[in-house]
Amino acid sequence: VILISKVPLRDTGGNVVGLLGIYNDITDRKYMEKALIETANQWQSTFDSSRDIIVLIDENRRIAKANRACSDFFKIPVNQMIGKFCYQMFHGTSGTIELCPLDKMIKLKADKLTETVYMPERDVWLSVSVDAMRDSAGNLLGYVHEMRDVTASKKMEDELKRSEIKFRTVFENSAGAIVIFDTKTGQI
Repeated sequence: VILISKVPLRDTGGNVVGLLGIYNDITDRKYMEKALIETANQWQSTFDSSRDIIVLIDENRRIAKANRACSDFFKIPVNQMIGKFCYQMFHGTSGTIELCPLDKMIKLKADKLTETVYMPERDVWLSVSVDAMRDSAGNLLGYVHEMRDVTASKKMEDELKRSEIKFRTVFENSAGAIVIFDTKTGQI
């Protein structure tokens, strides 16, 4: 691929007396541009393929990028999220809140935090991870905020606890003798 630049050469009276042509071989640059675009498209496809909500937040707490799962969860197109403060999107507030995982991580002076939170307005449990993004010199670039819906496993865990409490109550309050033994070893 050749990039051609041409400019007229003029004499002192402004008359065209020639043409200056510059020819540059930009084949390598074009291949690199194509490879960059393909890499960016592959990254975006990978980013959007995750079922987990993934949001990239800049050092000022503004949303820089969000994946399709985030858009689906919050019912807002990604382009309407970009530039908004994370607390506006996630908490619906005009400022940070005490329970925010990002705030907790910053207060702990940590580079990562994972916790499970309940969103009563949606009746969902989310496993929330926040990781600091740093450059090679250790300077903060922003944060990766990931959320995974763990409502089903949390409900099973709660049901298991209720079942255990029920079993323990029956076991401890039974008038008769109850013995539990291992069927393979016969050990009580």
